[in-house]
Amino acid sequence: MESEVSRNPWRVLEFYSGIGGLRYSLLKAAVNATVVEAFDINDVANDVYQHNFGHRPFQGNIQTLNAADLDSYNADAWLLSPPCQPYTRQGLQKGSSDARASSFLKILELVPQLLQPPSYLFVENVVGFETSDTHAILVDILEKNNFVTQEFILSPLQFGLPYSRPRYYCLDLNGATEAGSSMGWERQKCKPGTQSLPLFCGPFGKKGMQEFLKAKLNLRDELLSLYVSLKHFLVAVFAMQ
Repeated sequence: MESEVSRNPWRVLEFYSGIGGLRYSLLKAAVNATVVEAFDINDVANDVYQHNFGHRPFQGNIQTLNAADLDSYNADAWLLSPPCQPYTRQGLQKGSSDARASSFLKILELVPQLLQPPSYLFVENVVGFETSDTHAILVDILEKNNFVTQEFILSPLQFGLPYSRPRYYCLDLNGATEAGSSMGWERQKCKPGTQSLPLFCGPFGKKGMQEFLKAKLNLRDELLSLYVSLKHFLVAVFAMQ
């Protein structure tokens, strides 16, 4: 008989939802999931999110949430994209001592108190997060609460897109839940650099701009250079107006 885990859609919480990038990615991945709540404090971002998805995120300080609040959603998965400034050079890489990291740390502190912990967590941030003390806290708390983590630094270049933007990604599976115990993950530490996808896919080839445009636009070889030049010219013209 098909299990409840596989038959029912995931109930998802989206923290730091912004304009809904993670929710959109979830939809594009065709995952059987429903976002039961999103959280963001930015009024403009929430306006855009509401326009895109017909759902206005909870707008308030998520540090006011407690374990009972999170348990009430009975969520299968959490998506988290916390503020990146504490881990950037421009932000002086203050890590957990930066006030902008406090809400994420508060969420992590609630994990051991949950009666209905999620089966899956997904965390996204900038390169540099993986060397921060916040990262150490994240991994320590999750490992002490039956989560197995797999970490990656990935760039669109690895997926055939002519755009270099490496980012840190962390997948977390709760081995104490029915869904988690059935998958049998092993700990996969973060591998710096963007030349490989550990465990899952192996290395991806990098496409040049012409190859990308040819595949996407179905242009003839003799027109590619003209197209690229024209595009750059139009961008320059609009920039001067």
